[in-house]
Amino acid sequence: MEAGAGAGVAVPRARGGRVRFEAVSAEILRRTAAGETMRAICAEAHMPDPSTVCAWARKKPRFAADLLAAREAAGGPFIGRRSSYCLATVEAICARVAAGEAVTAVCEDPDMPVVATVYAWRDRHPEFNNALYEAMDVRADRLFEQGWEMAKAATPQTAYLTHVRLAHLRWHVGKLHPKRYGVLKSLHAEGEEPVAAAAAPPRRMVVSVSHFNLAPDGTVFAIPPRNEKDEQHYLETYGRVYDGPR
Repeated sequence: MEAGAGAGVAVPRARGGRVRFEAVSAEILRRTAAGETMRAICAEAHMPDPSTVCAWARKKPRFAADLLAAREAAGGPFIGRRSSYCLATVEAICARVAAGEAVTAVCEDPDMPVVATVYAWRDRHPEFNNALYEAMDVRADRLFEQGWEMAKAATPQTAYLTHVRLAHLRWHVGKLHPKRYGVLKSLHAEGEEPVAAAAAPPRRMVVSVSHFNLAPDGTVFAIPPRNEKDEQHYLETYGRVYDGPR
């Protein structure tokens, strides 16, 4: 990720946990001129944090001028970072995305670049952009299989929660791999009006309603009767033959 930390001599912290300007300022300038970023320098235990270095630069004009000269000697301005693009970092990002992590989650790792850097790399390095797309395809497959496991593990008590999660998972997977899991689109050419399907004849719906009753012997029968047994039970129950609507 960042340029490697210089082999500086460890400087003990002053009493109270503060770092003395005189003890580390020369090392900061030397390592900055050598090309290290302020983030990498300040990551070491005996160094101040970047905000302290900025405070020193505001209060000490000579140090600010020396720091700017060191950055110019390193080939970059004081504000900003040198490019830290490397194949090892790219491969690590793609591997973690393929294993199921989101890019934003990977970038929360202190050892990884920030999200803005990753997107800048994608713009500048097409091979990284293609590799990251492939990793997202693998991640979509993993999430798809995870959804099936969630559906199998659902219970009557968790059915609604599982439904909500699967609905979002289906949308998310469709965005990660739209060719395989996205919503199907119309096949007609863009700008071309789809051909309307022939109107289907109106469908007739027939609704049959049955009531049920108990015969004297406890047998359940339907009204209207559905068969000869129901007819007999109706006769025994009501003392007459059923003559209502069927």
